[in-house]
Amino acid sequence: MRRALILLGVLVPIPLAQAAVAAPVVSTAAATSVTTTPPIPSRLAPVGHTAFVSPQGVGGIFVGCFGQSGCKGSMTLSRSGVTLGKRGSFGVASDNGGIVHFTLSALGRRLLRERHQLRVDVVIAQTGGAYYLNTTPVVVTLVPFS
Repeated sequence: MRRALILLGVLVPIPLAQAAVAAPVVSTAAATSVTTTPPIPSRLAPVGHTAFVSPQGVGGIFVGCFGQSGCKGSMTLSRSGVTLGKRGSFGVASDNGGIVHFTLSALGRRLLRERHQLRVDVVIAQTGGAYYLNTTPVVVTLVPFS
Protein backbone atom coordinates (compact mmCIF):
# COMPACT_ATOMS: atom_id res chain seq x y z
CA MET A 1 0.00 0.00 0.00
CA ARG A 2 1.30 3.47 -0.84
CA ARG A 3 0.36 6.58 1.01
CA ALA A 4 0.33 10.08 -0.33
CA LEU A 5 -0.51 13.46 1.06
CA ILE A 6 -2.38 16.15 -0.83
CA LEU A 7 -1.09 19.47 0.40
CA LEU A 8 -2.53 22.64 -1.09
CA GLY A 9 -3.68 20.67 -4.14
CA VAL A 10 -0.28 19.00 -4.77
CA LEU A 11 0.08 15.19 -4.43
CA VAL A 12 3.17 14.44 -2.29
CA PRO A 13 4.14 10.73 -2.07
CA ILE A 14 5.21 9.40 1.32
CA PRO A 15 7.98 6.73 1.11
CA LEU A 16 6.81 3.28 2.26
CA ALA A 17 9.21 3.27 5.23
CA GLN A 18 7.60 6.47 6.53
CA ALA A 19 4.05 5.50 5.58
CA ALA A 20 3.88 2.95 8.39
CA VAL A 21 4.75 5.57 11.00
CA ALA A 22 3.13 8.62 9.42
CA ALA A 23 0.24 9.94 11.45
CA PRO A 24 -3.05 10.25 9.58
CA VAL A 25 -3.81 13.78 8.47
CA VAL A 26 -7.07 15.31 9.57
CA SER A 27 -8.97 16.43 6.53
CA THR A 28 -8.98 20.21 6.21
CA ALA A 29 -9.29 22.59 3.32
CA ALA A 30 -5.46 22.63 3.01
CA ALA A 31 -4.50 18.94 3.53
CA THR A 32 -6.10 15.52 2.85
CA SER A 33 -4.68 12.01 3.33
CA VAL A 34 -4.98 9.68 0.30
CA THR A 35 -4.28 5.94 0.29
CA THR A 36 -3.67 4.09 -2.98
CA THR A 37 -3.53 0.34 -3.44
CA PRO A 38 -2.30 -1.71 -6.37
CA PRO A 39 -5.02 -3.20 -8.58
CA ILE A 40 -6.45 -6.45 -7.28
CA PRO A 41 -5.81 -9.37 -9.64
CA SER A 42 -8.89 -10.65 -11.44
CA ARG A 43 -10.28 -14.10 -10.71
CA LEU A 44 -11.98 -16.38 -13.23
CA ALA A 45 -14.36 -18.99 -11.82
CA PRO A 46 -17.38 -21.12 -12.70
CA VAL A 47 -20.65 -19.80 -11.33
CA GLY A 48 -23.27 -22.39 -10.46
CA HIS A 49 -23.19 -26.16 -10.27
CA THR A 50 -25.15 -27.29 -13.34
CA ALA A 51 -24.32 -27.29 -17.06
CA PHE A 52 -26.61 -28.41 -19.87
CA VAL A 53 -25.27 -30.48 -22.76
CA SER A 54 -26.76 -31.06 -26.23
CA PRO A 55 -27.02 -34.56 -27.76
CA GLN A 56 -23.97 -33.62 -29.88
CA GLY A 57 -21.90 -33.10 -26.71
CA VAL A 58 -21.75 -29.29 -26.75
CA GLY A 59 -22.47 -27.69 -23.40
CA GLY A 60 -22.07 -24.41 -21.60
CA ILE A 61 -20.91 -23.39 -18.14
CA PHE A 62 -21.54 -19.93 -16.73
CA VAL A 63 -18.16 -18.36 -15.89
CA GLY A 64 -17.51 -15.05 -14.15
CA CYS A 65 -14.52 -12.70 -14.17
CA PHE A 66 -14.23 -10.97 -10.80
CA GLY A 67 -11.85 -8.01 -10.77
CA GLN A 68 -10.72 -4.82 -12.44
CA SER A 69 -9.20 -6.35 -15.58
CA GLY A 70 -10.54 -8.82 -18.14
CA CYS A 71 -9.83 -12.54 -17.78
CA LYS A 72 -8.54 -15.17 -20.20
CA GLY A 73 -8.35 -18.88 -19.63
CA SER A 74 -9.00 -22.43 -20.78
CA MET A 75 -11.24 -25.09 -19.24
CA THR A 76 -11.00 -28.85 -18.66
CA LEU A 77 -13.77 -31.19 -17.52
CA SER A 78 -12.70 -34.49 -15.97
CA ARG A 79 -13.94 -37.38 -13.86
CA SER A 80 -11.64 -39.64 -11.83
CA GLY A 81 -8.64 -38.06 -13.55
CA VAL A 82 -9.91 -38.79 -17.08
CA THR A 83 -10.51 -35.77 -19.34
CA LEU A 84 -14.08 -35.82 -20.67
CA GLY A 85 -14.23 -32.40 -22.30
CA LYS A 86 -12.40 -29.16 -22.79
CA ARG A 87 -12.46 -25.65 -24.11
CA GLY A 88 -9.44 -23.85 -25.49
CA SER A 89 -8.77 -20.17 -24.95
CA PHE A 90 -11.69 -17.90 -24.02
CA GLY A 91 -12.12 -14.45 -22.52
CA VAL A 92 -14.56 -12.75 -20.17
CA ALA A 93 -14.76 -8.98 -19.60
CA SER A 94 -13.91 -7.54 -16.17
CA ASP A 95 -16.66 -7.77 -13.55
CA ASN A 96 -18.78 -9.70 -16.01
CA GLY A 97 -19.80 -13.24 -16.87
CA GLY A 98 -21.05 -15.39 -19.67
CA ILE A 99 -21.66 -18.89 -20.94
CA VAL A 100 -18.43 -20.61 -21.98
CA HIS A 101 -19.07 -23.51 -24.36
CA PHE A 102 -17.16 -26.79 -24.27
CA THR A 103 -17.22 -30.04 -26.22
CA LEU A 104 -17.41 -33.46 -24.57
CA SER A 105 -15.29 -36.34 -25.81
CA ALA A 106 -16.95 -39.52 -27.13
CA LEU A 107 -16.46 -41.09 -23.69
CA GLY A 108 -18.06 -38.06 -22.00
CA ARG A 109 -21.07 -38.20 -24.34
CA ARG A 110 -21.49 -41.94 -23.74
CA LEU A 111 -21.29 -41.61 -19.92
CA LEU A 112 -23.81 -38.76 -19.92
CA ARG A 113 -26.17 -40.69 -22.21
CA GLU A 114 -25.98 -43.80 -19.97
CA ARG A 115 -26.23 -42.03 -16.59
CA HIS A 116 -28.55 -39.10 -17.51
CA GLN A 117 -26.50 -36.88 -15.16
CA LEU A 118 -22.75 -36.72 -14.79
CA ARG A 119 -20.75 -35.05 -12.03
CA VAL A 120 -17.44 -33.72 -13.35
CA ASP A 121 -14.54 -31.67 -12.02
CA VAL A 122 -14.12 -28.36 -13.85
CA VAL A 123 -10.72 -26.68 -13.75
CA ILE A 124 -10.19 -23.27 -15.29
CA ALA A 125 -6.57 -22.43 -16.05
CA GLN A 126 -6.30 -18.65 -16.11
CA THR A 127 -3.74 -17.11 -18.48
CA GLY A 128 -2.30 -13.66 -19.14
CA GLY A 129 -2.08 -10.58 -16.94
CA ALA A 130 -2.30 -10.44 -13.17
CA TYR A 131 -4.56 -13.16 -11.82
CA TYR A 132 -5.13 -15.52 -8.93
CA LEU A 133 -3.55 -18.92 -9.57
CA ASN A 134 -6.31 -21.33 -8.66
CA THR A 135 -6.54 -24.80 -10.14
CA THR A 136 -8.94 -26.18 -7.52
CA PRO A 137 -11.64 -28.15 -9.33
CA VAL A 138 -15.28 -27.16 -8.97
CA VAL A 139 -17.82 -29.99 -9.17
CA VAL A 140 -20.45 -29.38 -11.84
CA THR A 141 -23.32 -31.70 -12.77
CA LEU A 142 -23.84 -32.17 -16.51
CA VAL A 143 -27.45 -32.62 -17.58
CA PRO A 144 -28.52 -33.55 -21.12
CA PHE A 145 -31.11 -31.54 -23.02
CA SER A 146 -32.76 -32.25 -26.37
